[in-house]
Amino acid sequence: MSSVVQWLPVILQASANLQERKEARLNADLLREQARAASAAAAQDEAAQRRAARMAIGRQAAAQAEAGIGTSGSAGLLLDQSAVLAELDALNIRYGGQLRAKGLLAESLAMRERGRQAGLLAGANLLMGASKAFTRNRIAEG
Repeated sequence: MSSVVQWLPVILQASANLQERKEARLNADLLREQARAASAAAAQDEAAQRRAARMAIGRQAAAQAEAGIGTSGSAGLLLDQSAVLAELDALNIRYGGQLRAKGLLAESLAMRERGRQAGLLAGANLLMGASKAFTRNRIAEG
C-alpha cells in the first residue's frame, strides 16, 4: 500500500502535465484556425474596400462629367490620386490581416512548444518517480 501512496503524487503530476499538453495542443489548433479566419476576413475587407473605392471614383468621374470638366489636367490627376489612395487603403487592409494572422500563427507555435514541454515534463516526472521508488526499494532491501 505504501508503494501506491509513494506513486500517487508522481502520477497526479504527470497526469496534470499530460492534461496541460492536451490543452496546449487544442489552443494551438484554435489559434491556427483564428489565423486562417483573420486572413479570410482581411481578404473580404480588402475586396469590399476595392468595390467601395471603384464606386466612389465612378461617382467622382460622373460628377466631373456632369459639371463639364474633362478627365485631363487637374481633374484627371484628382481621379488618379483617388485611385492610388484607394489602392493603398486596400493594401493596408491586406497587410493588417497578414500581421494578425502571423501573430496568431506565432502564438500557435508557442502553444505547441508549451505542449511539447509539458509532455516531456510528464515523462521526466514519471522517470524521477521510478528512480526514487527504485532507490527506496534498494535502501529498504539493505
